[in-house]
Amino acid sequence: MKPRMICTVLFLFIMVFSPTHTIGNESVKYGAQEALEDSNISLAEALSYALEDKYLKQANFDYSIEKYGSIRPFVQIKIEDQHQMSMLLPLFKKYNIELPKDRARHYIKKNTGSLYQVFQIQIGRERNAIKMYKKFLSIREFPKDILDTFQEQLIVSQRHLESLEQNVIKYK
Repeated sequence: MKPRMICTVLFLFIMVFSPTHTIGNESVKYGAQEALEDSNISLAEALSYALEDKYLKQANFDYSIEKYGSIRPFVQIKIEDQHQMSMLLPLFKKYNIELPKDRARHYIKKNTGSLYQVFQIQIGRERNAIKMYKKFLSIREFPKDILDTFQEQLIVSQRHLESLEQNVIKYK
C-alpha cells in the first residue's frame, strides 16, 4: 500500500472506532447524548440509552471521587444512581432485551482542571438525562411500567441537578 493510502485508512479507522468525550460542545455517542440525537427510538434503545447513561455517571463519579475525594454530592448521587440502575435492570429481562455493554470508561473526561469543571460536566450530563427522560415519556407506545420507570428516573435526575447546582458554588 502507498503511504498516503495507509494514512487515509488509519485516519478513517481512528475516526470510526475512537470514543468521543463530553466537554463543552463536544459530543458523546453514548447514553443520554446519543438518545437526544436519535429521532426514532425503540423500547430496547430507550432502555439501553438510560442504562448507558447510568454507566457513564457511575464511571465519572468513580473517577471524580478517586481524584478529589468523597465530596458531596458525588457520593450520594452515585449511590442513588446505583438504585436507579437496579430499577432498570429487571425491565431488560422482562422485555427480553440484551443488556448494553458498559463502555463508559472510554468516555470519562480525565483532564479536568478543577473540581468546578467536574461539577460543570456533571451538571451538563444531568441536564441531558432530564431531556432524555422527557423525550422517552413523550413516546406513548411504551408500556406503562416503562413510562413509570422513566418518570421516576426523571424526578431523580431533577433532584440530582438541583443538588449539583447548589454545591457547585462552593468550588467556583
